[in-house]
Amino acid sequence: MSGFTASHQASAFGGAQEPACLIERNTPGFFLRFESWRARMALPYAGLLKLEISENNTDLDLTFVTHQVRVHGKNLQRIYKAVSQAAAVQIATIPERGSWIGTGAREDTPVVTEIRIIEREALDRRQR
Repeated sequence: MSGFTASHQASAFGGAQEPACLIERNTPGFFLRFESWRARMALPYAGLLKLEISENNTDLDLTFVTHQVRVHGKNLQRIYKAVSQAAAVQIATIPERGSWIGTGAREDTPVVTEIRIIEREALDRRQR
């Protein structure tokens, strides 16, 4: 057994596979991968300074030493918990929920629709 689990599993009846926006592992990871249509990047957990989730669970902000990452979607509390425990291996965007409705997904399933990664140096220059 690899120790990896995806946040979405194939349906036992239909066999339809939902897109996975969160991949977790049972032991803490060293890097957290981000994948979207814009970019693919892995950042070290050792560089994570701050993790914050919005009150309505639609925005997750991760502040690393070198980058600022904003994850936008729905029901992000499970991703917040996985990252806070260094159990998340990958966070990836998936199409809006409506494109895979009917596959047996629970209403509280995390859905990531956008990931923005900005170098902190560039962000600091913008704020001056």
